[in-house]
Amino acid sequence: MPDAPTALAMLRTYINSVGVDETDRWSVSAMPSWAGATDHQRFATVSGAGIELFYVWFESSTGIVTEWGTRIPSELTSAVPPLDALWQSTADNGDTGIHGDTLADLLDALEHQPFLEALSTTAEQRQGARRADWHNPYLGAYLGASGAPVGEEPEPITDEDIEFERRYIERVTRHRLHQGQLREAALRKHGARCSYCGLDVSEVLEAAHVIPDSEGGAASTANIRILCANHHTALDAGLLVMSDRGRLFPTSGGPLVPPHPPEGSQS
Repeated sequence: MPDAPTALAMLRTYINSVGVDETDRWSVSAMPSWAGATDHQRFATVSGAGIELFYVWFESSTGIVTEWGTRIPSELTSAVPPLDALWQSTADNGDTGIHGDTLADLLDALEHQPFLEALSTTAEQRQGARRADWHNPYLGAYLGASGAPVGEEPEPITDEDIEFERRYIERVTRHRLHQGQLREAALRKHGARCSYCGLDVSEVLEAAHVIPDSEGGAASTANIRILCANHHTALDAGLLVMSDRGRLFPTSGGPLVPPHPPEGSQS
């Protein structure tokens, strides 16, 4: 992760500016947010009372920081700096997300006193008891932060221990902040059924990008197809291909992923 120092600088800037470093009621993590072939990782976060206060996204293939984000309650949105380099989103709990690309963007935003006060208020409201040890003890040692002493993490002893650790990492998932709104809009436009197999169980329907987000695909309903979780995963894994007209077909010679399309139909 060549941009890890940049991420740590962003974390330190937020922590010092907002004043959470004056308490022990917060935590820092630098664990990958998920496993597998994903384009980006929310790799570094500051949390309080079980909710993220500040986070940094990395591009998986290069290890370069692509975005930072923080969040404030919606009633404090008027404090957001009027800077062209920033953009906003809405979190699942109604918070307003504020995002930028670079450390310079963050420093510029923190120069805006109402925004800094809104961040400090949010952090104070969401303080919670910090866990007794560091989620990532190596990061704790690197930062030299105050709090509970950093001890050595025991190495896995048995195969069961190793497998447990591996499963723990793979079960953490990434959620784009705008994805929920985009999914709801796409369901209204395209209908609440998988465009490949016709499955109409809304709980397992997802918004799949025609042109991937990592390749500049728009976060718009025109660039979305509604797919069930199975076929969204199959598309990402290359088991389904999309034609120029947006239709899905099984990859030649590849396995068929259930549920299957209705007999005689085309996606």
